[in-house]
Amino acid sequence: QKQPWHKKIEHHLGFATPVGMMIGFLVGSFRRSLATKLYPQIKLSKTQKKKLLITNILFLSILSLTFSILLYFAGIEGFLIYYAGPVLIGTAMGSTITLFHHYNSRSLTFDEKDWTPVRGHVISTFETNYHPILEWFWLDIHIHLPHHLAPKLPWYQLKPAAATLRNAFPEFYQKTHFSWKALFELWKKPFLKFEAKHRYYTLNAFERSGV
Repeated sequence: QKQPWHKKIEHHLGFATPVGMMIGFLVGSFRRSLATKLYPQIKLSKTQKKKLLITNILFLSILSLTFSILLYFAGIEGFLIYYAGPVLIGTAMGSTITLFHHYNSRSLTFDEKDWTPVRGHVISTFETNYHPILEWFWLDIHIHLPHHLAPKLPWYQLKPAAATLRNAFPEFYQKTHFSWKALFELWKKPFLKFEAKHRYYTLNAFERSGV
């Protein structure tokens, strides 16, 4: 489905520029605060809902307090230097890492009916390799699939866990490599393609295992 030109500009600015990524970080945080309404397919217990509410209140309170203190004592210039600048750099890097974790020409799209935790957390996730220095600096967060399966896994266990998963489930573990060409291609040619249910190349494995 073709989009109007102004929508294309909006999506490019919002999802493919550092400023858009910084704003998107805040928007995403607010969306997570409404997770139970926006993502009904993710079932949460009463205890989990309570923890989510407390976390959201703390996040919004600390964010508001931080903004207020910086603006009061340092003004707009201080706000840009001590908050906006570092956050802009951090979210640009973080968003790029996350983008390649979940979005490339081999990515799969699942609607609400077909979505399952395995499909969403495993089959739609890619390990993306960068320069070794960057991987060391980022504490190997480019190795993302183990994090989806075990969120509390410490960073120093990511490599051993990834090796175990690759050996045990080679048909599910996907890897890719970062390149500026690939990044520009994603920016230039965003894609979202829906096909028949059997578009999932691992569907037969899912049906056999019952997941």
